[in-house]
Amino acid sequence: MNGACRFLMAVAVLCLSLAARAQEVRHDVIYPACPPSPNPFCMAADFRSLLRLQTSGGDIRLISDDSLLIEVDATGHATSGIHDRIFEGIRIPPILDEVVRIEFDVGLSRPALCTGVALNRNTVLTAGHCACAVQAAYRVSFPRYSGKMFRAQESEFHDPRKLSRPPLPFLGYDCRRLMYPQPGKDLGLLFLEPSAAPSSEFDPVAPPAAPFFLLHDMLNKGELRNLLIFGYGRREDQTMPHDLIGASTPIRDPFCLRDRYDGAQCGIFREFTLSSLVTEVDPGADTCDGDSGGPVYFIGTKSLPEGVELHRMLVGITSRGLGGVPQFGQGYCGGGGVYTAVAHPDVLKWLAVNGVPLEVGLTAKRFAEKAFVEKSIFDQ
Repeated sequence: MNGACRFLMAVAVLCLSLAARAQEVRHDVIYPACPPSPNPFCMAADFRSLLRLQTSGGDIRLISDDSLLIEVDATGHATSGIHDRIFEGIRIPPILDEVVRIEFDVGLSRPALCTGVALNRNTVLTAGHCACAVQAAYRVSFPRYSGKMFRAQESEFHDPRKLSRPPLPFLGYDCRRLMYPQPGKDLGLLFLEPSAAPSSEFDPVAPPAAPFFLLHDMLNKGELRNLLIFGYGRREDQTMPHDLIGASTPIRDPFCLRDRYDGAQCGIFREFTLSSLVTEVDPGADTCDGDSGGPVYFIGTKSLPEGVELHRMLVGITSRGLGGVPQFGQGYCGGGGVYTAVAHPDVLKWLAVNGVPLEVGLTAKRFAEKAFVEKSIFDQ
């Protein structure tokens, strides 16, 4: 009798337990679903680790098991992750298909190297000093990424493209003085010959600009410490990488109100500075030769009923090294850099006049990359 009662009670407890589990809400991370294809899986960007670094600061080299690239099935659920670390920065798999490699002949044994951000299929934003060579000198390469599976150990590029017209420096930028600081003017546009690649394989989307005062407000509230820098330029071992390199770098002066007095002549409200320099003998994560023209990104969050969208927004373009601080190595890097603010009204007007208007903030109609994240992830 007692044994039968215990058995019935155990069955009842088991049923109640199963019923309770059935009512539990699953907190999955949902990514854009894979496009229909013979391959049931594809790759999606996972920027949660970078979001945490941006918010709290820290070294990008310390990213643990979190992944920048994640395998997604046809329902938008992650199946596995891929992770790869390097010293002083992290190798970025080709998920940033708008960040391009720019090479141009300057009469030396090797071409000069810059980085740029595609604002559409045929127009690239870069630094002004990267837009001073003759039209025929340029070759611009886009990373090959179509959302499908690829080997994470290497980056592939589309065939290099030529310019359709001479490069266009920003208003007032003087190419005859490209070796000297020109605060707030170090921007340029490259107009490319049309690509024959179909949009399914090649469809870069311009990231919207971060609102001009957003970063300053978040910095004052203690909600932001770092920004994310990307480029194809020189590494700390003096080599030039094949892959795109990214790093997390602290904000030093968001409006150049302090650094305007340094040797780099930082432009007030037109530029900002980043630096992770801790001591005078140890270089920090920094942009270097070849990174000029590359993007500075901010990962923004947009709340929706189903969760939170993560979006990258363009804050600035890499310009030059920071003055008044120690710099290291062949490229004199590691002490910090000066970056041109993209959301300045003069820059936005210049882009619009030249056929590449840039949206601002989280109201943008189209984003470069997004991933839905459950609300509870920010409480972890």
